[in-house]
Amino acid sequence: MEKEFQGEEEFAAMSFYQLEDVLFGLEIGPEGDCVQALSRCEYKGTEALTMDEEYHLMRKQVEETEGFDMDFTQFRYGFNYKPVDFGDNKLVPDGETMRGLLDRLSRKSLELYNDGKATSYEFLEVSKANYHMAGAGVMYFITFLAKQDSSDDPKTFQAKVHYSCIDDNKYLTCEEKCSLH
Repeated sequence: MEKEFQGEEEFAAMSFYQLEDVLFGLEIGPEGDCVQALSRCEYKGTEALTMDEEYHLMRKQVEETEGFDMDFTQFRYGFNYKPVDFGDNKLVPDGETMRGLLDRLSRKSLELYNDGKATSYEFLEVSKANYHMAGAGVMYFITFLAKQDSSDDPKTFQAKVHYSCIDDNKYLTCEEKCSLH
């Protein structure tokens, strides 16, 4: 069974569904000690930033985009917020692909949006997604395209979904992307 939050009170009470603080990623080094993780993205920064500068830049991007539109190529270090690799199926159930999972979560988010707004948007495709681990699951920040009928231009939507390994998925937000994001 899928669950949608109905009110702000319930949402506020579930603080682990809100934006998570930015944290540096850690990996186990060759001698068994924890070391800073490096970003898995191709670094395209014009100049190397210090760890503190990268941390503050990541925090700024998370806050300004609410987790959706971050430029991970600006970072040498890895953080808890990461871009989804559509070819990596480690975080999905057996028999499903990452793309299939994100399509399914997006379709359900859009269905709840349509029910609440009395609209009839149809899902087209996921264009990108970010995530961070959250409790016994994964918080996904999914950007996807949808349109109302065949003559309309596609609209960009953003959905925040907590995908759980042991509980119902939580469909937290689904909104048409505003031009500020």
